Amino acid sequence: MRKALLTLLALLVPAAAFAGADKPGVRTLDARFACAGVEMVELEFPVGEVHIAGYDGRDLLVKVELACETRRSRSCQAAAKEVRLVGKVDDERLRVELTNWPRVGARGMEARAKVQVPRFLALRCDLGVGELKISGMERDVAIDIGVGEVHVSMPEHAVGSVDLDVGVGEADLSTSRGRQAGKGFIAKELHWRKGKGEAAVKVDCGVGEINVALVGSKPPL
Repeated sequence: MRKALLTLLALLVPAAAFAGADKPGVRTLDARFACAGVEMVELEFPVGEVHIAGYDGRDLLVKVELACETRRSRSCQAAAKEVRLVGKVDDERLRVELTNWPRVGARGMEARAKVQVPRFLALRCDLGVGELKISGMERDVAIDIGVGEVHVSMPEHAVGSVDLDVGVGEADLSTSRGRQAGKGFIAKELHWRKGKGEAAVKVDCGVGEINVALVGSKPPL
Protein backbone atom coordinates (compact mmCIF):
# COMPACT_ATOMS: atom_id res chain seq x y z
CA MET A 1 0.00 0.00 0.00
CA ARG A 2 2.79 2.44 0.92
CA LYS A 3 4.60 1.78 -2.36
CA ALA A 4 1.42 2.35 -4.36
CA LEU A 5 0.72 5.59 -2.50
CA LEU A 6 4.22 6.93 -3.18
CA THR A 7 3.88 6.12 -6.86
CA LEU A 8 0.54 7.93 -7.00
CA LEU A 9 2.02 11.01 -5.29
CA ALA A 10 4.93 11.13 -7.71
CA LEU A 11 2.55 11.04 -10.66
CA LEU A 12 0.02 13.51 -9.27
CA VAL A 13 2.35 16.23 -8.05
CA PRO A 14 3.95 17.10 -11.42
CA ALA A 15 0.76 16.63 -13.40
CA ALA A 16 -0.40 20.19 -12.72
CA ALA A 17 3.03 21.67 -13.39
CA PHE A 18 3.58 20.81 -17.04
CA ALA A 19 2.19 24.11 -18.30
CA GLY A 20 5.23 26.39 -18.60
CA ALA A 21 5.57 29.85 -20.08
CA ASP A 22 7.22 28.86 -23.36
CA LYS A 23 9.60 31.21 -25.17
CA PRO A 24 9.92 31.25 -28.96
CA GLY A 25 11.78 28.07 -29.94
CA VAL A 26 11.76 26.83 -26.34
CA ARG A 27 9.37 24.62 -24.40
CA THR A 28 9.56 24.71 -20.59
CA LEU A 29 8.62 21.89 -18.24
CA ASP A 30 8.36 22.57 -14.49
CA ALA A 31 7.67 19.91 -11.89
CA ARG A 32 7.77 19.28 -8.17
CA PHE A 33 8.05 15.68 -6.98
CA ALA A 34 7.28 14.61 -3.42
CA CYS A 35 10.16 12.65 -1.85
CA ALA A 36 8.39 11.23 1.21
CA GLY A 37 9.76 7.73 1.81
CA VAL A 38 12.40 8.12 -0.92
CA GLU A 39 16.04 7.20 -0.31
CA MET A 40 17.46 7.81 -3.80
CA VAL A 41 16.74 10.09 -6.75
CA GLU A 42 17.51 8.81 -10.25
CA LEU A 43 17.62 11.28 -13.15
CA GLU A 44 17.97 10.50 -16.84
CA PHE A 45 18.49 13.04 -19.62
CA PRO A 46 19.41 12.33 -23.26
CA VAL A 47 21.21 15.45 -24.54
CA GLY A 48 22.00 18.85 -23.06
CA GLU A 49 23.17 20.75 -19.99
CA VAL A 50 22.13 19.60 -16.52
CA HIS A 51 22.77 21.56 -13.33
CA ILE A 52 21.96 19.77 -10.07
CA ALA A 53 22.14 21.45 -6.68
CA GLY A 54 21.58 19.92 -3.26
CA TYR A 55 19.36 21.94 -0.95
CA ASP A 56 17.62 21.66 2.42
CA GLY A 57 14.10 21.14 1.07
CA ARG A 58 12.16 17.87 0.97
CA ASP A 59 10.82 17.90 -2.60
CA LEU A 60 12.60 17.38 -5.91
CA LEU A 61 12.31 20.49 -8.10
CA VAL A 62 12.92 20.15 -11.84
CA LYS A 63 12.86 22.77 -14.57
CA VAL A 64 13.71 21.72 -18.13
CA GLU A 65 13.93 23.91 -21.20
CA LEU A 66 13.76 22.11 -24.52
CA ALA A 67 15.61 24.33 -26.96
CA CYS A 68 15.85 24.01 -30.75
CA GLU A 69 18.96 25.06 -32.64
CA THR A 70 16.92 27.22 -34.97
CA ARG A 71 13.51 28.70 -34.25
CA ARG A 72 12.46 27.85 -37.80
CA SER A 73 12.95 24.14 -37.27
CA ARG A 74 9.38 22.92 -37.36
CA SER A 75 10.32 19.27 -36.90
CA CYS A 76 12.27 20.11 -33.73
CA GLN A 77 9.47 22.17 -32.23
CA ALA A 78 6.93 19.49 -33.11
CA ALA A 79 9.12 16.87 -31.40
CA ALA A 80 9.51 19.09 -28.33
CA LYS A 81 5.74 19.23 -27.87
CA GLU A 82 5.68 15.44 -27.46
CA VAL A 83 8.32 15.27 -24.72
CA ARG A 84 7.09 14.62 -21.17
CA LEU A 85 8.76 14.91 -17.78
CA VAL A 86 7.75 11.78 -15.88
CA GLY A 87 8.43 10.63 -12.32
CA LYS A 88 7.78 7.30 -10.66
CA VAL A 89 8.58 5.90 -7.21
CA ASP A 90 9.65 2.28 -7.04
CA ASP A 91 11.34 0.55 -4.09
CA GLU A 92 12.21 3.84 -2.31
CA ARG A 93 13.68 5.29 -5.51
CA LEU A 94 12.24 8.26 -7.34
CA ARG A 95 13.07 8.05 -11.03
CA VAL A 96 12.58 11.11 -13.21
CA GLU A 97 13.16 11.10 -16.96
CA LEU A 98 12.23 12.75 -20.22
CA THR A 99 10.01 10.45 -22.28
CA ASN A 100 9.01 10.62 -25.98
CA TRP A 101 12.45 11.90 -26.95
CA PRO A 102 13.02 11.58 -30.73
CA ARG A 103 14.27 8.07 -31.48
CA VAL A 104 16.21 8.99 -34.60
CA GLY A 105 18.47 11.92 -33.76
CA ALA A 106 17.54 14.87 -31.57
CA ARG A 107 16.26 16.97 -34.51
CA GLY A 108 18.32 19.90 -33.23
CA MET A 109 16.78 19.72 -29.75
CA GLU A 110 18.61 19.72 -26.45
CA ALA A 111 17.56 19.87 -22.82
CA ARG A 112 18.70 22.51 -20.36
CA ALA A 113 17.79 21.30 -16.91
CA LYS A 114 18.04 22.85 -13.48
CA VAL A 115 17.34 20.45 -10.64
CA GLN A 116 17.17 20.91 -6.87
CA VAL A 117 17.59 17.68 -4.90
CA PRO A 118 17.24 17.24 -1.13
CA ARG A 119 20.90 16.98 -0.11
CA PHE A 120 20.21 14.11 2.30
CA LEU A 121 19.18 11.77 -0.56
CA ALA A 122 21.47 9.59 -2.66
CA LEU A 123 21.69 10.63 -6.31
CA ARG A 124 22.15 8.81 -9.59
CA CYS A 125 22.23 10.63 -12.90
CA ASP A 126 22.54 9.32 -16.47
CA LEU A 127 23.31 11.74 -19.31
CA GLY A 128 23.80 10.66 -22.91
CA VAL A 129 25.69 13.65 -24.32
CA GLY A 130 26.36 17.04 -22.76
CA GLU A 131 27.56 18.76 -19.60
CA LEU A 132 26.64 17.87 -16.04
CA LYS A 133 27.30 20.01 -12.97
CA ILE A 134 26.51 18.80 -9.44
CA SER A 135 27.00 20.68 -6.19
CA GLY A 136 25.95 20.52 -2.55
CA MET A 137 25.04 16.84 -2.25
CA GLU A 138 26.03 14.96 0.92
CA ARG A 139 25.08 11.35 0.16
CA ASP A 140 26.20 8.84 -2.48
CA VAL A 141 26.51 10.24 -6.01
CA ALA A 142 26.70 7.95 -9.07
CA ILE A 143 27.04 9.37 -12.58
CA ASP A 144 27.08 7.75 -16.00
CA ILE A 145 27.69 9.94 -19.04
CA GLY A 146 28.34 8.87 -22.61
CA VAL A 147 30.12 11.91 -24.07
CA GLY A 148 30.78 15.23 -22.35
CA GLU A 149 31.94 16.90 -19.16
CA VAL A 150 31.18 16.22 -15.51
CA HIS A 151 31.88 18.69 -12.71
CA VAL A 152 31.12 17.69 -9.12
CA SER A 153 31.56 19.82 -6.00
CA MET A 154 30.78 18.31 -2.58
CA PRO A 155 31.72 19.09 1.04
CA GLU A 156 34.87 17.15 1.90
CA HIS A 157 33.64 16.10 5.34
CA ALA A 158 30.76 14.14 3.76
CA VAL A 159 32.80 12.02 1.31
CA GLY A 160 34.62 8.79 2.04
CA SER A 161 35.61 7.56 -1.42
CA VAL A 162 35.86 8.71 -5.04
CA ASP A 163 36.07 6.45 -8.11
CA LEU A 164 36.50 8.04 -11.54
CA ASP A 165 36.70 6.18 -14.86
CA VAL A 166 36.91 7.76 -18.32
CA GLY A 167 37.36 5.76 -21.53
CA VAL A 168 38.98 8.58 -23.52
CA GLY A 169 39.78 11.87 -21.82
CA GLU A 170 40.83 13.26 -18.45
CA ALA A 171 39.85 12.81 -14.80
CA ASP A 172 41.03 14.70 -11.73
CA LEU A 173 40.21 15.15 -8.05
CA SER A 174 40.86 18.17 -5.84
CA THR A 175 40.82 17.97 -2.03
CA SER A 176 42.29 19.92 0.87
CA ARG A 177 45.45 17.84 0.37
CA GLY A 178 45.90 18.92 -3.22
CA ARG A 179 45.05 17.75 -6.71
CA GLN A 180 45.58 14.38 -8.31
CA ALA A 181 45.00 13.21 -11.86
CA GLY A 182 43.72 9.91 -13.16
CA LYS A 183 46.25 7.30 -14.21
CA GLY A 184 46.42 5.78 -17.65
CA PHE A 185 47.41 6.56 -21.24
CA ILE A 186 44.10 7.01 -23.07
CA ALA A 187 41.67 5.63 -20.52
CA LYS A 188 42.06 7.23 -17.09
CA GLU A 189 41.14 5.87 -13.67
CA LEU A 190 41.29 7.42 -10.22
CA HIS A 191 40.50 5.73 -6.89
CA TRP A 192 40.61 7.67 -3.61
CA ARG A 193 39.89 6.23 -0.16
CA LYS A 194 41.13 8.88 2.24
CA GLY A 195 37.87 10.58 3.17
CA LYS A 196 36.30 10.64 6.62
CA GLY A 197 32.70 10.81 5.42
CA GLU A 198 30.27 8.10 4.34
CA ALA A 199 29.33 9.22 0.83
CA ALA A 200 30.74 7.42 -2.22
CA VAL A 201 31.25 9.32 -5.48
CA LYS A 202 31.38 7.23 -8.66
CA VAL A 203 31.64 8.70 -12.16
CA ASP A 204 31.84 6.76 -15.43
CA CYS A 205 32.42 8.73 -18.65
CA GLY A 206 32.82 7.23 -22.11
CA VAL A 207 34.54 10.19 -23.78
CA GLY A 208 35.21 13.51 -22.09
CA GLU A 209 36.35 15.07 -18.85
CA ILE A 210 35.66 14.49 -15.16
CA ASN A 211 36.42 17.05 -12.46
CA VAL A 212 35.58 16.37 -8.81
CA ALA A 213 36.29 18.95 -6.09
CA LEU A 214 35.86 18.22 -2.39
CA VAL A 215 35.56 21.62 -0.78
CA GLY A 216 36.09 22.63 2.82
CA SER A 217 33.04 23.24 4.97
CA LYS A 218 32.18 22.81 8.60
CA PRO A 219 30.42 19.52 9.41
CA PRO A 220 26.88 19.83 10.81
CA LEU A 221 26.71 20.21 14.60
